[in-house]
Amino acid sequence: MRMLEIHGATWYLLQQFFSPVSNQRTDEYGGSLEKRMRFPLEVARAVREGAGEDMVISYRACLLEPWEGGFTIEDTLALAPGLEEAGMDIMHCSRNARNGVPVVPDLYNPAFERLGKTVGLSLIANGASFEPARVEAYMDLGADFVAVGRAMLADPDYASKALSGRGGEIVRCIECRPCTYMTDSRCPDDAYPDGVPESLSEILEVASRMKTGGYAPTQKKRVNLDDPVDEEPEGSAVS
Repeated sequence: MRMLEIHGATWYLLQQFFSPVSNQRTDEYGGSLEKRMRFPLEVARAVREGAGEDMVISYRACLLEPWEGGFTIEDTLALAPGLEEAGMDIMHCSRNARNGVPVVPDLYNPAFERLGKTVGLSLIANGASFEPARVEAYMDLGADFVAVGRAMLADPDYASKALSGRGGEIVRCIECRPCTYMTDSRCPDDAYPDGVPESLSEILEVASRMKTGGYAPTQKKRVNLDDPVDEEPEGSAVS
């Protein structure tokens, strides 16, 4: 299967057009919801046209922005049918929770449930699926797929172990240095009070040399647990 994903979430360009907080344009691409939807839908249609009908295309979008003036689930419910009409096959839903808010499946509902009733697109959920139980929780909410990122980096055999009932053998992502700009991250000592497993020594050694924390595209990252996070750094991706 050939597949690609358009990233329209977590404060990337397409979300910046869709969000009334960042989109202050006064032309045909800003102002009303219909105008703020214009650029994301134009991109979706152009990608479908360029990729052809055989390509499976996912559009990643945030369900809502949980801060004053941000777009709401009602806005996303208006965008979703447009994405379906533009030829998208999948909608990859991010929570767009504030940094420091623990990622739990319940953050998805009732927004996720309403989205599933609005469009025929397959839905992807994501977020801290470090154990198979978390994947199952997302599926119980109505997800057709669950995106697993950091867990697969920590253990490339994550999927095969989970599917074969060997979840206890999974080398768990410990949310270490690369992500310590998030306030709910834990250092290896907290995650493994009895000592860090030898299998993680190489990962931690590489992480200790990183000069920037996290994977979000920011100009400045919080690399020390004592650094403040209440002020959003310039150019930061909010997710």
